[in-house]
Amino acid sequence: MMVVTIQNLTFGFGRSPEINMRNVAFAILLSMALFGCSLEERPSWAAIENTLPQGGPTVHYEPSSGLSNVGEVSDHLTDSDALKFNASLGWYGTESVHDLKRLDGKTAREVIDIVNCLKVAEKESQIACF
Repeated sequence: MMVVTIQNLTFGFGRSPEINMRNVAFAILLSMALFGCSLEERPSWAAIENTLPQGGPTVHYEPSSGLSNVGEVSDHLTDSDALKFNASLGWYGTESVHDLKRLDGKTAREVIDIVNCLKVAEKESQIACF
């Protein structure tokens, strides 16, 4: 019988498939626990320095199509500010549990402030970010 040992876990090839699958599943879960990223280690969860100016055009939300004028808002920003704005929108779209409708009427600066707040707030208190 061929045996592979990975840090005190022994998988025997030639054993019953149920035992091998259970060991493989356990090894996958253990790997995920040991090597998975915590929130502090995920760069997308780092706050973005908000240097955007006050005012400017606001984001418009359309129920049928989502945010309808992101390009227009970005066009009024410098290249570096537009990158910050788009990164914040990207985070909001992938990481936030809140509806896009909550960004309706917000300026680019306000969007970044909201996203930075969401990144650090406990789930129960995130409503205060808006």
